[in-house]
Amino acid sequence: MEKRIKISEETKVIEKFAYKYFCDCCGGQIKEVPYEISSVQISFEEGSSYPSGTDTETEQVDCCVKCFKEKVKPALENLGFKFRRTVTNY
Repeated sequence: MEKRIKISEETKVIEKFAYKYFCDCCGGQIKEVPYEISSVQISFEEGSSYPSGTDTETEQVDCCVKCFKEKVKPALENLGFKFRRTVTNY
């Protein structure tokens, strides 16, 4: 004899959070565009890391690509920094 059990459907609500980042230099919104890679990461991390644990502190800024190209990169180059270019293509 076949026994059928009714299983009730459970609906889960998943909230989607939209984080907005703004450039610290110009105040413009830093937008992410699907399938386009155009980002700036400027950060400094200091501390120690051992097998038993890690203790670090990180400082970072939010910067749009335009401000990086027009202001940050030229300022760093004027201080003597040399940028390395990496190309990825596959």
